[in-house]
Amino acid sequence: MASLSRSRYPPAMPQKPANPPRSPSRNTDMPVVVHGNGWRRWFDVYHELLRRPWSFTLTVLFIGWLFLNIIFAALYQTGGDCISAEDPESFFQAFTFSVQTISSIGYGAMHPTTNWARLLANIEAFVGMVMMAMGTGLMFAKFSRPTAKVDFSKHVLIQQRYGGPHLVMRVANRRGNRIVGAKIHLAMLVEERTEEGHTLRKLVDLPLVRDHSPTFAITLTIMHSVDADSPLAGQSEAAIRDRIISLVLTIQGLDETFSQTVHAQQYYPSDALVWNHRFTDMVFPRADGVTEIYHQKLHDIEPMPEANHV
Repeated sequence: MASLSRSRYPPAMPQKPANPPRSPSRNTDMPVVVHGNGWRRWFDVYHELLRRPWSFTLTVLFIGWLFLNIIFAALYQTGGDCISAEDPESFFQAFTFSVQTISSIGYGAMHPTTNWARLLANIEAFVGMVMMAMGTGLMFAKFSRPTAKVDFSKHVLIQQRYGGPHLVMRVANRRGNRIVGAKIHLAMLVEERTEEGHTLRKLVDLPLVRDHSPTFAITLTIMHSVDADSPLAGQSEAAIRDRIISLVLTIQGLDETFSQTVHAQQYYPSDALVWNHRFTDMVFPRADGVTEIYHQKLHDIEPMPEANHV
């Protein structure tokens, strides 16, 4: 369901609506605070560093390395003149000696001269070996983990299509490689009250016009028909906003490069819903057979004609 334009060349950039809708947050994680389960994410340091961005992981590793070397440098200084150094009282030289020990790069002019220093050097060498093994495993896992680079539109549009109202979203594959056999799933998180007085939050599936694609390489337009079978049938704009806590859109498929399953997910809060707008074209075929993709237009929307309002 690539969003292909019938025009052969890109038109001028569209004018923004007089009152553009507010752009919601694009976080892929719902803001949740959990109490009483006795678990903290930093109890599982390896998993936390694996899921965080590279910049965060490298910063934490550097801070840990720096902290350990400062601790061992302080311990070396507590032993007095236990290092063969130009200035035994220099903390910087003790720190440098600690770096040489923990990294196993070998000693130059400095070496341990007392049993206290030798004991600390042995312990630090073991700590350095463990850190090297854990760091190498972490780096390899982050490098080798297949990920999908999928961008989701900021808005979920409700517009007239094929004679009826539809929920419409747009996604684009940033890498441009093919995700084979892409499966798409859309659900809404709602809060309902049972006859017995229980308040429940549950996920309700929203069937899609097309919930799979043989290949996803450029862009997809994802639609849910608000027909008689839809959980949103017959509801007003205010009722839909009040009922929906968030929409959850998931895309899963086989990455042709890694030959492994990848997925991408996006949460849309209720204020991401925009009525009576449509996405502007972002894919334009040229006369020479080349297709131009304007990725920066993924989020661009424009008002629908008055005759096509929901």
